[in-house]
Amino acid sequence: GKYYTDVTTFLKKENDIIVTSMIDFFRLPTDFPGYYEAKKLNGNDRQIAAIETEINQRINHQRFVPYIQLHEFEGLLFTDMKGFNQIPGCDAKVLEELKAIVDGYQNPELINDGPETAPSMRLKRIIPGYDKPLYGAYIALENGLDSIINKCPRFRNWLEVLEAKIKA
Repeated sequence: GKYYTDVTTFLKKENDIIVTSMIDFFRLPTDFPGYYEAKKLNGNDRQIAAIETEINQRINHQRFVPYIQLHEFEGLLFTDMKGFNQIPGCDAKVLEELKAIVDGYQNPELINDGPETAPSMRLKRIIPGYDKPLYGAYIALENGLDSIINKCPRFRNWLEVLEAKIKA
């Protein structure tokens, strides 16, 4: 599909880049390689690993690192309160509700992926006028990469793999 075409096009175009992806598992299209076989496995981590392995085998390139984000990107925003504290419209009640989520998950990557409880749905419900592209980027920047790395092991592992490829 489009994913395969985009990745292979980038790899052919440039010789000195590493190509990776960051796709939400929650909304992953069913036509991804190994999708249905992976869905038979127990646990999201095992399912994601199986799909990433299939994608990696299909593309089969040393400068490619597939990555599927467990649940949604927005889960990464619940690593710290710094970013939320800066968002307009976040009064004490809103901040209290956000803090309960931040404090309630040692690993924000595990925040529920249900239709009403997914991280993006929580943000839309809690923050008045939540604007995903604007607020999401701002919250992530304010929280800082260290807070995401420290609380999100899959995300940290992805960055470590990319770093090892760069140094190789």
